[in-house]
Amino acid sequence: MVASKQRTMKFEQVAKHFRQNVAPLSASHPGIPSAEVNVKTWHFAFNRLDDLPEILILGREREFLTWLFHAKAAKPWAIGPADLDEYVRVLAAPGAMRAALSYYRTAFSPEGLAQSRDRAERKPTMPVLAFGAERSLALKCPLRSSEGP
Repeated sequence: MVASKQRTMKFEQVAKHFRQNVAPLSASHPGIPSAEVNVKTWHFAFNRLDDLPEILILGREREFLTWLFHAKAAKPWAIGPADLDEYVRVLAAPGAMRAALSYYRTAFSPEGLAQSRDRAERKPTMPVLAFGAERSLALKCPLRSSEGP
């Protein structure tokens, strides 16, 4: 049995119930990620908070985005100075920060998570073409056709 992210606590419950059949892979606390995982995932919790991200980031968009692109991008050099200037300009526009954070506040709310679980129960009825790169999740997508790779 392998679990990641939100499934870790459920895994722990199942593992305790079937203790004799489960070999532990990690002794880490499910609520405290490793430093590497923390750098890549901290924003899910932070961006959901009401008001705090705006308080800490507004007026510091350049510093925030510089750090974000350096820490999270697979190829940080791909965002040049002109690109960064445009990201800063757009994010600093009135209402832009709140709009950007609304995705996290909606998608990871109890209602948003319930909708995601409901959608995960149904396979799409139309063809889906997913593109990915070297570090993309598209290669792990469960939507792959049984006819193709």
